[in-house]
Amino acid sequence: MSQENSVANPRRIVVAIGASAGGLRPLQELFAALPTNLGMSYIVVQHLSPDFESMMDELLARHTSMKICVADQGMTLEPDTIYLNPPRMDVDIVNHKIVLRQFDPTVLRLPINCVFESIAREYGCDAVAVVLSGTGSDGSLGLKTVQEMSGLTVVQSLETAQFDGMPKNAIATRGVDYVLSPPAIAHLLREHAKTPMGRQKDLDTTVTTDDEAIQSIFTSLSQAFGIDFEHYKPSTVSRRIDRRLNLSRFPGLRQYAEVLKKDRTELSNLYHDLLIGVTCFFRDQDAFSVLRNELDTLVASSSGGPLRIWCAGCATGEEAYTLTMLLVEVFEQRGMAPNFKVFATDVYDGALEIASDGVFDVDTMQTLSQKQRARFFEPVDDQRFRVLPILRNHLIFARQNVVNDPPFTNVDLVTCRNLLIYLQDDAQQRAISGFRFALKSNGLMMLGPSESLGKIADGFSTIDKDWRVFRKNDRVFAGGIAQKRFAAPLSSIGKSSTYELVKAQTARRIHDDSASQILGSMVDAILISYEHRIEQLFGNIEKFFPNRGLIVGNHLLDHFDSSELATIYALQSQATKEVGVTCVARNVPWGKHQAHDCVQLKATALNLDGFENPAVLMQVLTDQLPTNEETTSESATENTTNPVVDSLQGQLDSMRETLGDSIQELEASNEEMQSANEEMIASNEEMQATNEELQSVNEELRTVNIEHHRKVQELQEVTDDFNNLFNSTRVGLILLDENLLIRKFTSATSKYFNLLQHDVGRPLSNFAPKLRIDDLFARVREVISGGKRYSVNVLDADGHTIALEVMPYRSSNLVNGAIISLIDVTAAHGDSDALTSSSENEPGDSK
Repeated sequence: MSQENSVANPRRIVVAIGASAGGLRPLQELFAALPTNLGMSYIVVQHLSPDFESMMDELLARHTSMKICVADQGMTLEPDTIYLNPPRMDVDIVNHKIVLRQFDPTVLRLPINCVFESIAREYGCDAVAVVLSGTGSDGSLGLKTVQEMSGLTVVQSLETAQFDGMPKNAIATRGVDYVLSPPAIAHLLREHAKTPMGRQKDLDTTVTTDDEAIQSIFTSLSQAFGIDFEHYKPSTVSRRIDRRLNLSRFPGLRQYAEVLKKDRTELSNLYHDLLIGVTCFFRDQDAFSVLRNELDTLVASSSGGPLRIWCAGCATGEEAYTLTMLLVEVFEQRGMAPNFKVFATDVYDGALEIASDGVFDVDTMQTLSQKQRARFFEPVDDQRFRVLPILRNHLIFARQNVVNDPPFTNVDLVTCRNLLIYLQDDAQQRAISGFRFALKSNGLMMLGPSESLGKIADGFSTIDKDWRVFRKNDRVFAGGIAQKRFAAPLSSIGKSSTYELVKAQTARRIHDDSASQILGSMVDAILISYEHRIEQLFGNIEKFFPNRGLIVGNHLLDHFDSSELATIYALQSQATKEVGVTCVARNVPWGKHQAHDCVQLKATALNLDGFENPAVLMQVLTDQLPTNEETTSESATENTTNPVVDSLQGQLDSMRETLGDSIQELEASNEEMQSANEEMIASNEEMQATNEELQSVNEELRTVNIEHHRKVQELQEVTDDFNNLFNSTRVGLILLDENLLIRKFTSATSKYFNLLQHDVGRPLSNFAPKLRIDDLFARVREVISGGKRYSVNVLDADGHTIALEVMPYRSSNLVNGAIISLIDVTAAHGDSDALTSSSENEPGDSK
């Protein structure tokens, strides 16, 4: 057990440690390497069986002299004390006191997430979350919350974890500061305890006074990632920079600014910290209930065109997918086909990558109903789900800065929740002005519960003040920020005279010699502004985009799909790095509905009059494969060695090994008697530790069993629904496998085949049909082999006309059987005639 002189530290640091199967050994290694007087409080949370009395306190007491106790209701957290979670209880921290809550045994329990989120709210930057060995994904969401509040997050390295499920899922959240072995985690906590309190306040002042260092940091971020953090609130920036200073152990802000100029990894870490956000599906259920009502009205009043939704600051996509689910449900509730598009934007490429992949942990889906999970997601494995195309096809993810970049246009709804609170007042007003500019007349806007309209309140009417839902009004907008910054879209250009005017104006902007030469050599090209708008069309460019109706002034989003946009944006970004240099992309797939499968794109950035930023001339050519192939050759050198030296070296190594073995044997013989007693004690500890591990594994199995039980119930409900529907129909249905063996049939088939329940599994060819058809079974085999339907009208034994149809039975898009459908057409006509006759015989009004 490690001891040190007392660490003078007035900070109140709380360390929450989550562990499950395989977590005992790393806990022992961690506390054995930790000093007993760092002044920190430690909360250890394990997955414990409700019926097991844990011996964790005794097992840890052999490796540390710190006080260890099982958490009890109302306990005040004390320094240098280890608190263990009791079974059947979730641990929460309120006002530095322990609050225990009974958990529901019928639902999935995530006690590690609970305690992580609790210390994040209570202690902010003084919270430390540690994830050790275990299975599942408990703790992943809590880690993100701790990092959002500027706390420290640490995960046990995968190679040292006996069970790597929890560490692996935690790392996948990208909310982890360090991945270390247990002894290294102990060293990190020792260093973390030495960070003096009050640095945060000092840094707040530094952000406003030390312009040179802060501007240097902002410049490094802007050059690397293209984002200007000057619009962010000083408190937000200072808190995140302070966090990186503490984690990286740099002595001061000026030194840190110099390091960022050279260390791209640390710069990327700071960038990630500044943009990190916490989100989930249907965050604030009441807010989305209010929005659902407004969307229902919006859908009902839609004129037939697609609704356009803008989700600004979408982070990892949960809110964008929430809006999409909501809209699909609203459309279908009204009996309408979903007709909308959601533009989800963010400045952080890493978050957009996660959002675009559409794969989410099971923990993030706790707020979704079982119906929503089953309908909109498919399982990737036991812990992850992927968004189905029914949602994904309605979304476009793109990088955009709401402060500086031009907004979308003709939008029906804008949502921007919990982003503006991080921006300064001026940046907030510019962003909201952009939102108002993007909205149609009477369009909707939804902000976060802590955000307000400020000076632009006159431009909106309030629908719900608690959940910040607004409607754009028709008042003359005095703010004027958006109107001054963004030109109105030229979506109304249609007449040739107007088009020629715009064309002439664009031509006058291009004045330098290089631009003239490039334009002169181009046959088919598009001039694209820095904001991705079409400024001019050259040559016969329309031949590459049949039925697109390219319009000058429109945004590229109006004419190209996401795959084409990705290529154009990438090439445009590359070209703008150096004006006048032509960048080429060959063999570019150009959409399945285009006239050309592959094209060649050439992009050249130009400085033009009237353009604040370089515009890009994008030439489109029919692609041609290269005629010459380059070959490379590699030369290899052989290392020669002296065989005599090798022989002597081998003999020397052998002698060293023999000598080492002899020394070890002598030492083992001398210590054998002394270690016998220690071995017995160690065996007893191992037995206790094994029992503890087995109980952790048992709790994991209980959790999995609950999930399986829930799925079995859902499958049983689906089976009951199917059986009731199958047995209630008056249509004769027979389900066959690929060998014409009976799988299932309805009772109505008894009129045509003598089938009983125990006939399931027998060949249908063993039963003679009561139908006048000779080649029924041959037709069935043709349907199974060819995958095409067969239908015919035949007569039964009573002379009734029977509509017989044989359809392929598909499973995973493969035909592995057939369905025979039999409908008595004569009886159906008789019922129809009887119904008509009954209607005609009803007494009418007497005159």
